[in-house]
Amino acid sequence: MDLARTSVAALVYRLIGMSFWLVAGVVTARALTLSDRGTYTSAVIVIGSVGAIGSSFAAASGYFVSNKRRAAAEVMCNEVVLSLGMGLAMLVASIAIASFLHGESRSIVLLVGVALLVEVARNAIGGVFLSVRAIAKYSFVAYGNALCGGLCVVAWILLFGHRTVVPVLAAWVVGQYLAFLATAILAWRWWSWLPSHGIDRLLMRQIVRFGSVTGMVAVAGFLSGRAGQLIVAAIDGTAGAGVYASAVALSDGLLFFSVAVATASYEQVGSLSREDSAVLTARAVRHAGLISWVGALLLFIVAPIAIRILYGHRYDGAVTPLRILVVGAAAGIPWGLLANYFIVQRGRPATVLWLTVVASVINVAGGAALIAAFGYSGAALASTLSSILVTGTMVVLFLRSSGLAFRELWQPQRSDVAEYFTLARSFVRGFRPAPVTHTEGEA
Repeated sequence: MDLARTSVAALVYRLIGMSFWLVAGVVTARALTLSDRGTYTSAVIVIGSVGAIGSSFAAASGYFVSNKRRAAAEVMCNEVVLSLGMGLAMLVASIAIASFLHGESRSIVLLVGVALLVEVARNAIGGVFLSVRAIAKYSFVAYGNALCGGLCVVAWILLFGHRTVVPVLAAWVVGQYLAFLATAILAWRWWSWLPSHGIDRLLMRQIVRFGSVTGMVAVAGFLSGRAGQLIVAAIDGTAGAGVYASAVALSDGLLFFSVAVATASYEQVGSLSREDSAVLTARAVRHAGLISWVGALLLFIVAPIAIRILYGHRYDGAVTPLRILVVGAAAGIPWGLLANYFIVQRGRPATVLWLTVVASVINVAGGAALIAAFGYSGAALASTLSSILVTGTMVVLFLRSSGLAFRELWQPQRSDVAEYFTLARSFVRGFRPAPVTHTEGEA
C-alpha cells in the first residue's frame, strides 16, 4: 500500500501545482496578445530548459543519497555551490548576448539570465528532498516556481494592469526568486554542513561526471517536449506559438499522475535490489496507466470545449494539435518511470540520454518539415511520433534488462486495485470519531 499512499500524496501536491500553472496560463492567454503570449511562453521555456540542468543534480542526488548512501546535507551543499557557479556563468553569458541586442529583445534576454542565476540551484535542492522521500518539500520545490511566479504574474496583470510581455516576464522572474528563497528556507537544517565540513572536491567531481550526462538528459528531455513551441515561433511566428502553447499546456496535464507515481517511487527504485526495483517500476507503470489512459480518452473527446472555456475563441486553432498531442502524451506515460530505473537504480543515464537526443532530433527535424505543410499541427505530429518511438524503445530495453514479461507493464493486477481500496478504507477509518470509552465509576 506504500506506493498507493505516496502516489496519492504526490498526486495531490501535483494537482495543486498544476492549478497554478493553469491559472497563470489562462490569465496570460486572455491578457496578452497572441504574439506577446508566444514570446512570453518561449522565454519561460528557455528558462525551464536551461534551468533543467539543475535536474541533473537532482538525478545525482537520487544516485548518491539513495543508492550510495551519502549524507543528504553533504550532497545538497556541494550541489548548490556548483549550481550557483553555473547560474552566475549563465547570467554573465546573457549579459554578453544582450549587449548586441536592443529594445524588447534585450530586456527579455537579460530577464532570462537573471532567472537562471537561481533556477539551477532550486532544482538541485529539490532533488535532495526527493532522494530522502520528503515528498511535500520536493513538491513545493517542483511547483513553487509556478505558485510564486503565477501569483506575481496574476497580480501584475489584474492589479496593476500591465499587459505587455516584458513587465509580465519580469513578474515571473520575481516569482522565481521568491520560490528559491522559500526552497532555501525549507532546507535550513542542511546548510550547517557547509561551514563545518567545507566543500568535498572529490564528491563535486563525481556529481559533475554523473550530472553531466543526466544534465544533458534533462535539457534534451525538456527540449524534446518543448522544441515544437520554439520551432513554431521561428517558422509560424509568435502568434502561432501562443496558440500552440495552450495545446501543449493541456496535454501535459495527462502526465500529472505518472509524474506523481514517479515521485512516490523514486527513492525506493534507487534503494531496493535490482530485481525488486524492476518489479516496483513495472507496478508503477501499471498504476500510472490505469488512470492516465482514461484521462487521455476524455481529454481527446472534450478538447474543443476545454480550449474554448479556458482560453477563449482566439485559441480554437489549438484543438487539432491538442488531440494529436494527447495521443503522444498517452504513449509517453511509462517514460519517466522507466527512466528513473535506468538512472537511479542501474546508474546508466547514458541510455536515457541517447533516447532523449533521438526524441529531440525527431521533434526538431520532423517539426521543421511538418510545420510548413500543416502549421502548428505539424509540430504536434512530430512530438507524438517521437514519443511513440522512444517510449517503445525504452520499454524494450527495460524488459530486456529486467527479465519481466510485457504484460507486467500494462495488465492491471488484483493487488494494484486492492491497494487503493485498502488506502480508501484507511482514510475512512482516519475520519471516524474515536470510540467513547467509560472508566470505572462513570455512569
